Amino acid sequence: MRLQPDAKGAGGDDGPSWKRAAFFWAACVLCGAALVRPLTKAVPLFARAADIETFHIVAHLFLYGTLALLIDRGLRRRPVVAGALGMLVGLAQETVQVVLAGRGLGLPELFDLGVDATAITAALSLRRWVSAAPHTPRILK
Repeated sequence: MRLQPDAKGAGGDDGPSWKRAAFFWAACVLCGAALVRPLTKAVPLFARAADIETFHIVAHLFLYGTLALLIDRGLRRRPVVAGALGMLVGLAQETVQVVLAGRGLGLPELFDLGVDATAITAALSLRRWVSAAPHTPRILK
């Protein structure tokens, strides 16, 4: 997916392209949630990685930090809405996992949602801090 330059030619400020990227990323996150259980059964290396809590946390930080930035950019800098939509995807992802596992939401899912909220808050705060700095490339603003 190529992000088109805006009318001024500065690059990357086309809302619809960023929205498509955010939608694609969210779809990948949700599909990944559906595939975690079968992959951990079929691929021993994947099962070992899934058992490492640090790997699990870093994966959530990356997935949801990236998602928040894509949504925020697609909505033309509306961080509160971006954060809420990111958490909605997180809740959907945890729901997909527990439904496929045949159980209800519990403390592990609440922990994951807390990590997701941390990732979203950190990413949006960092983006705001970077965009306020002098000489920031326009794509980061």
